[in-house]
Amino acid sequence: MFKDYLVVDTEGNPLLKEIAVINSLGNLIFEAIVTNNDRPLKPSTKGQSLVEVLNKFLEVIQEKVLVFHYAEHDLKVLYYSFKVAGITYPKLQTYCTYELSLLFYPQIPSHSLENLCKFLHLKVANKRFNPALAHRAKYDALFTHQLYQNLMQQSTKTKLKSKTDPFVNNRVDTPFQQHPDRREVFESEFNDLKIVVEEISQDPNHQSRGIVVIGEPGR
Repeated sequence: MFKDYLVVDTEGNPLLKEIAVINSLGNLIFEAIVTNNDRPLKPSTKGQSLVEVLNKFLEVIQEKVLVFHYAEHDLKVLYYSFKVAGITYPKLQTYCTYELSLLFYPQIPSHSLENLCKFLHLKVANKRFNPALAHRAKYDALFTHQLYQNLMQQSTKTKLKSKTDPFVNNRVDTPFQQHPDRREVFESEFNDLKIVVEEISQDPNHQSRGIVVIGEPGR
């Protein structure tokens, strides 16, 4: 999982109408509605010009990995909007939950945000995905964040399963031998344990003839 990432959702086609950004903790850090002549806003809704919204967006996303669901659409909206606003389109490092969901959940018929959230029983504020509230930038971004968390958990599980358990089908003859696969386990913790074991094995008083290590190897 990327440590410094933001989840972004845009609404618009082809011009940006609404955008929301969620940080890695799941908190809303930026939300804006673009004032367009063809989209009347409620009196209580404060809209901003396209240039204002995009400039603030650039300030928020500096040097961050951006996570989208179906990034292709969002990036098309952003690219077109930057072009219309006359602002240089930035270099973006992006990640797509739609693409990753195809890998981990190929069995489901649709990989829309709605369908994935229902399939995985995802919740925001203890509430499940509601189609009636969807297609608002903040709402979709919050659920995309939950989806990304789930996908990263699946990715971690897959990586752990692919690691070789160093104690399976391998004989450990003495408690002091160096195991050839130790780097595939938690190396830092292994080195700490190795130092302790070596100190015991080199005890000049020879008070310890053996040791017992309790743990769950390879996990």
